[in-house]
Amino acid sequence: MTNENYGVYSWLLNKPFKTKEELLKAEAEYNKAHEKELKEKEEKKQAAKKVEDAYNNYIKVTRETNKQIQEAYDKFLDAGREFGNKYKTFHMSIQDFPESKSLFKSIEDLFNDLLF
Repeated sequence: MTNENYGVYSWLLNKPFKTKEELLKAEAEYNKAHEKELKEKEEKKQAAKKVEDAYNNYIKVTRETNKQIQEAYDKFLDAGREFGNKYKTFHMSIQDFPESKSLFKSIEDLFNDLLF
């Protein structure tokens, strides 16, 4: 496309230029910016994929762990029922659990610090 004021038209930029050199320079700048934008989008896409993969792994591990916890708990309940059916009674205090010892030790330390 040509007219009196402009010599060439860029279909890429959708605007006229006075000289072919101006058109080529403008299109080169546009292409450079466009390539940079595409590269940034691809990097962002890859980073998002990495986050999604990490999340999916987290969900998978959580499900597997929860399944193992449930299976262990079911075994504990079955053993307790079996013991109760056989011996008619079963007692277990919270202090029998190893995890509770650290909690009670810290509470005991707290009260000792407050009292003494």
